[in-house]
Amino acid sequence: MIELARTKDGLSFHVLEHSFELEKLKVGNFSYFQKHLGMTNYMANFKSWLKRPSVILLVAMSGKTIVGWCMNEKWTPPSQDGRPVHVLRAIEVSDDISRKGYGKIIFNLVSRFIPGHIITKPVNNNAKEFFKSLGFVSPDSNSAVSLMDYPGYALLEESDKPVEFSDDVNILNEGFENGYKKIFPGEYLPEAVVSEVMSDSDEASTANKSDACDKSVEEGQEPISGSLIDGQLKGKQKMMSPCKCGAYQTAKYLISDNREGTAYICLSCKEERYFLPLKKST
Repeated sequence: MIELARTKDGLSFHVLEHSFELEKLKVGNFSYFQKHLGMTNYMANFKSWLKRPSVILLVAMSGKTIVGWCMNEKWTPPSQDGRPVHVLRAIEVSDDISRKGYGKIIFNLVSRFIPGHIITKPVNNNAKEFFKSLGFVSPDSNSAVSLMDYPGYALLEESDKPVEFSDDVNILNEGFENGYKKIFPGEYLPEAVVSEVMSDSDEASTANKSDACDKSVEEGQEPISGSLIDGQLKGKQKMMSPCKCGAYQTAKYLISDNREGTAYICLSCKEERYFLPLKKST
C-alpha cells in the first residue's frame, strides 16, 4: 500500500498493491455503481482487480474505511508519441462525502501517479461534464491517442494533466517517487513526474525566466538550442525538480530525425532536460 497524500480533514489516499491489503479494510457507503451497474460486492471486485497486473487501484480512506476509489487499467494500443495509455474504468466517492470535491482530488492524484495519457468513456451526461471539468476532450486525428475506432471515449493528454492541488491536500512526494519506481520501473522518469505546486516564493524567483520563454513558445519561436534538431511542439510540462538555471517549466518536442522520441527542453535556458526514446514495436 503506497500512501500518496492526506487531507487536513483526515482522509488518506493510497495505491493498493496486493489484494490481501484489503483484509484489514472495510468498504464505505457506495451506491452509484450498485444502482446503475449492479455492483453489489465492492470488496470482491477490488480483490479481483488487484490480481490483474495491468490495474492501478487508488483508494481514499477515512481510518480503515474506503470512502473513494478509482480503477485504471493499462491500454494495449500504443499512443502516437510512444507514451503509455491508461483507461480510467471507474471512479466513485462514498455518499457520505459526495459533492465536496473529493472525486477531483482522487482523479488528480491518479493522473499524477500513472504515466502517459488517460482515456475514459463517460456513461452519461453528468459523467461527461465531470470529465470535461478535469480537462478531457474529444480526440481528433491529431491527438496523441487514436480513438477513431472507439466512439464515445474522451482523452486527457499527458501534457494537459492537472498539477495543482488545494492547500487542504498534503502531497507525499516520497510516496509518489517510491511508488513510481516500484510499479512503473520501466517508465521511471524522476524529472518527468509532475511536481507539486510551487510556493509563491519559488514562483516569484522563476517567473521572469519562464515568462519570456513561455511567450516565445506561444508565438511559435523555436526554443531548442543549436545542439538539438528540430522537433514538433507538443505542449509544456512542469518538472519535478528545477533545471540548473532554476526554472521548472519545459517544452515537449517530438523528435524524428537521427533519434526518435520526446525531448524536454527548459523554457528558461533552452537546454535539454530529458530525452525519452520512442519505444520500438517488436
